[in-house]
Amino acid sequence: MNKSPIPKKVLILRFSALGDILISIPLIRKVALNNPSVHFYYATDPKMIVFTQDIDNLEIIPIDFKSKYKGLLGIIKWARHNNFTSFDLVLDIHDVLRTKILKLLFNLYQIKVVVFDKGRKEKQNLINSKESIKLPLKLQIDRYAEVFMNSRLLSGKTKFDPLHLNISEKSQIVSIGLAPFSKHESKMISLKILEEVVSSFKDMNVKFYIFGFGENEKKAAFEVFSKYDHCEIIINSLSFEEEVQEIQNLDLMVTMDSANSHLSALFAIPTITIYGPTHPFLGFWPLFQPIENCITPNLNHFPELPVSIFGKDIPKKYRNVINTIKSDVIIDRINQIITSKSTH
Repeated sequence: MNKSPIPKKVLILRFSALGDILISIPLIRKVALNNPSVHFYYATDPKMIVFTQDIDNLEIIPIDFKSKYKGLLGIIKWARHNNFTSFDLVLDIHDVLRTKILKLLFNLYQIKVVVFDKGRKEKQNLINSKESIKLPLKLQIDRYAEVFMNSRLLSGKTKFDPLHLNISEKSQIVSIGLAPFSKHESKMISLKILEEVVSSFKDMNVKFYIFGFGENEKKAAFEVFSKYDHCEIIINSLSFEEEVQEIQNLDLMVTMDSANSHLSALFAIPTITIYGPTHPFLGFWPLFQPIENCITPNLNHFPELPVSIFGKDIPKKYRNVINTIKSDVIIDRINQIITSKSTH
């Protein structure tokens, strides 16, 4: 059997969500760097340019399906605007309605489309499982990688690398990022619990930077954290690129199961992720992090966890499960990381 030739022009599709896109960045960078004769176009959130602009054969195609390219006709218009017939290969690492429509369009012109396996059945089985011992599913980045391996663009033994840190100036103060918000309320631990965490470090050489987005999150953060001199609320004060730079200067990040966990993990910054109805075993475990950095409710008390993939449609018993996590657990893990960093 003849192998298909290596493509020259490859389109990659992943339109959302931000966390899933961030997980893909080390993979996309590795593939582009390993295949300098191939030109890759990544149709995704335009903010990703900050992570790819140093690679000559990797270009971000900004997506805008909420206004400029809205609806079915908008998808077709977007494809035509980006000269869709010029691509040799399309890699769909999203597999949603929009990419399915685009697949039909590409198929009309006999352009090969390879779609990744979301693992829907395995994830649902894990959620429905009544077993007390549960095994982790395949990581999301590995699911993405299979598409590139099947297209002969990636070796099966490839090791992914964190992004290079660009530290502006290292301070003697321990800098901790705190991202207490999430799209779904079930994935947000009580700000009162996080206040206990922050308060416990008030007499130490530690400074917290509070991350978030929008006026509502800014207001909520000010009501709780503005009283502490060792807290700086930076919500709505930085561009995305500036926020990325700020994160690179952190010693560690404390975050919910949200995009922020994947953003700091990109740089292999120690990232403590707090889970509620979701769980790292579903495959969205932040990159380059040990399992000890994933804090979950006590599985002996809540053996059915996880009960949701994204934090939606939570059984009543588990809607507030994240708040069963005690502040002491988070404080202990922060202290372990601080101690470990100080001895290296």
